[in-house]
Amino acid sequence: MIMKTPPDSASASNDGNGLTTVEVRRQWNDWRFAEYRITDISGMHWDNVSGGVYARAPQHFVHGYVSRDAMISGEIAHSCRHGSGPHTVKICSTKRGNEKIWPEILRLAGPRPALDKRRQKSG
Repeated sequence: MIMKTPPDSASASNDGNGLTTVEVRRQWNDWRFAEYRITDISGMHWDNVSGGVYARAPQHFVHGYVSRDAMISGEIAHSCRHGSGPHTVKICSTKRGNEKIWPEILRLAGPRPALDKRRQKSG
């Protein structure tokens, strides 16, 4: 199932009420995205595993959790297998689409994890 909300007049960085919004997706490379108020995203952290299908990403990305009912606009993939809503969905936020708010996202997520030495190619 795809959660979808019709677009409104909100801009990419403001919900029309002066609250900052963030573009999120389910996995780092998903073409579908939605907008949430930054205040509606909890537990921002770095991870390389998505929610839902637990897809592994090639690097760490900022993830957090949202209530599916807090979506302002857009769509994200979500199965609703957990039962009737609302429930919390793990999302991914990339720098692309969030350039203006990225410093705040980084502040909330904390330091990026060090690169795993075993995955680095030797020179």
